[in-house]
Amino acid sequence: MHPKHDERASAPDPSRSSPGLGASQASPSDFEGRKSYIRELSASPFFEEMGPSTGVRAASPKSTLAADAAARRLVEALVARGVDTFFGIPGGPICPVFEAIRLTPGARLIESRHESHAAFAATLYHRASGRIPAVVVTAGPGITNAVTGIASASLERTPMLVIAGDVAWASSGRRLAQDSGPEGLAMERMLSPITRIQVRAAHARSVVSQALAALDVATQPVRIGLPNCPKQPGSAREAAREVP
Repeated sequence: MHPKHDERASAPDPSRSSPGLGASQASPSDFEGRKSYIRELSASPFFEEMGPSTGVRAASPKSTLAADAAARRLVEALVARGVDTFFGIPGGPICPVFEAIRLTPGARLIESRHESHAAFAATLYHRASGRIPAVVVTAGPGITNAVTGIASASLERTPMLVIAGDVAWASSGRRLAQDSGPEGLAMERMLSPITRIQVRAAHARSVVSQALAALDVATQPVRIGLPNCPKQPGSAREAAREVP
């Protein structure tokens, strides 16, 4: 006669978890429903109504991004045009756009682990939904990493808006690290064969109109470059060097 099976013997012991990234703090619930390494970030319920009769909306969390910042106006305009799903990885020069995505109701961010994968995921999103996606990447390695995915989208004639950050062009007379302009990586030349049109936003007040104009001709990937701009320009000289 076989001994009675003890179910406890086959159950894993949480105290004997193998060491790893946060293994001692992980719980089974942390991994439930995780089907891939893509993380989806949506706008939190800070704009939800507090009551059906009052119509009062909850206060948004504190943010250093001004309500009239170009990045917020850009994301709001894109969401209004139906571009509400953004793929990408945050980085310094493009952080205002990611913050705007977080603050804008209806905007959804799919954060991947590599910029090229973000472009591939955006292509599959368009194929499945028919909607135009946006890929948001930072300057330097952010945009160069995305080239393979953008090239694949171009060959498949997938409409896609690529929003690429850049360093402030006129902040010094020397070449800056991660400079994607003609004095640096010259991304316009690199992406020319695989994009329909490329736009360099030269002024904070023209970001929305330039992005929407590029979107109108997006029969394949189009790119808009945004130089780093932490705040709204206060002068013509600041406007020329600071955008998002």
